[in-house]
Amino acid sequence: MLRDFGTVEPGSLSGPYDLCVAGTGPAGMTVALKVAAAGGRVLLLEGGGLGPTPESRAVYEGRNVGTVPYGHIETCRLRQFGGTSGHWAGRCAIFDRVDFEQRDIFDLPGWPISYDETYRHLDEAKSILDIPDAELTLEPATPWAEGPFRIGAYAMSPPTRFGVKYKAELEASGNIDCLYNANVTDLRLDENGERISAVVITGYDGREEIVEAAEFVIAFGAMENARFLLNANTQRTEGLGNQNDMVGRTFMEHFNVDFGKVLTTDERFWSEFVEEDGRTPPLMPTVAKMQDADIGNGIITMISAAQQRYYGRLAPYREARRAIICGVKPLRARVQENDSSLTCKDEYFIGTLTEQVPNRESRILVDPDDRDQFGKPKLLLQYEVTDQDWKTIESHAFELGKLLAGKDIARLRVREGLLDRTIGVGAHCHHMGTTRMSDDAKDGVVDKDCRVHGIPNLYMAGASVFPTGGGVNPTLTLVSLAVRLGEHLNAKAGRL
Repeated sequence: MLRDFGTVEPGSLSGPYDLCVAGTGPAGMTVALKVAAAGGRVLLLEGGGLGPTPESRAVYEGRNVGTVPYGHIETCRLRQFGGTSGHWAGRCAIFDRVDFEQRDIFDLPGWPISYDETYRHLDEAKSILDIPDAELTLEPATPWAEGPFRIGAYAMSPPTRFGVKYKAELEASGNIDCLYNANVTDLRLDENGERISAVVITGYDGREEIVEAAEFVIAFGAMENARFLLNANTQRTEGLGNQNDMVGRTFMEHFNVDFGKVLTTDERFWSEFVEEDGRTPPLMPTVAKMQDADIGNGIITMISAAQQRYYGRLAPYREARRAIICGVKPLRARVQENDSSLTCKDEYFIGTLTEQVPNRESRILVDPDDRDQFGKPKLLLQYEVTDQDWKTIESHAFELGKLLAGKDIARLRVREGLLDRTIGVGAHCHHMGTTRMSDDAKDGVVDKDCRVHGIPNLYMAGASVFPTGGGVNPTLTLVSLAVRLGEHLNAKAGRL
């Protein structure tokens, strides 16, 4: 059943439910459907509407107080039915086995579960994301796959919009009671203060409902998962799961650093090394390179500037200007010294997706001086980048430059800001790590089953549980873990 919380008769929500899931994005929706398919009775809650609304978006307002600029606190996320899958681009890939190993570049322990355990439900996750036949482990043969680089395998989801894909199923479901415009504003502990007994749901009119359930899953995304636990402090002043001050810590992104331009010097670059869409295949550092150089993972793609288009009434002038300047080499060199935005059609942009190491000081906090419409402190991001992160970025750039020069097909013109570390690190909206998974409660927020340390019936779902971020897009991995969580909850309740 799918209903607007504002239309639900007060007191009519008949608990207890077997499971309450907060969040209808890829992680939350997957867990809810998995438990319902095994016969569990599920309350699935969405704070937004069926589409975006200003009142819902306002809940995501926040600001960055870190030393590194970050302008994607609100724009990266969608607070609506189906979650951020509503504007997801669809790229799917899996982590490397090395990403699950403990490495010296991490100050905290890595994954407490193995690669094989993480992807035990990979086939089901691929089906959910509509890529059932995708081959994600083979590296295609290409002239780029040599030296310090290999080729990353990936597949493109249509992309799957969870709100669209599962709306009719939820409307017809007898096991899932899905409410939208239902803001989860608190969780209540039982009289012993040990387990979660109920969820507090608040409508935009201020009406509250308190509903009981046996198990609870929070799946708001990495930023909001941490903010919610910190704000759930009516019975524990430090917030839920925060007894070791780990909630919100190790916020991770994937850097997108435009560290230079590629100038082709040989026609073979076009005929032998570039795909039909004007892009190179995704280059990733080899495992040997990462281990020998003590650097993180990532992807580098070179994108043809010939794909660039100008728009607006000045487009003809800008295109003519580019053609004239780019056709005269001395003029081109002089102009580009002062105008790095000028790109010529024989040049390539650099696009990167670079791993950020888990860093305790890169974190989510809350602002007691600025509150949302429900009286909850708004989000504060303290975004930080370490020397280790810069080492990874610089190594990827310099190895690319050496590869191009060694093949004598192009040259990499490195931006000056890379050398003095003033260049922007960019972002991919891949929020990870704020309720990280760990064996020891001192190193994280949830255990290997995604259960909050110290609270036996509260779980976190999504990329917030990632101990490390790897070097690929996170959606397929978080869905695989969500299927695993659903299976765990079914086994715990004897539904298998």
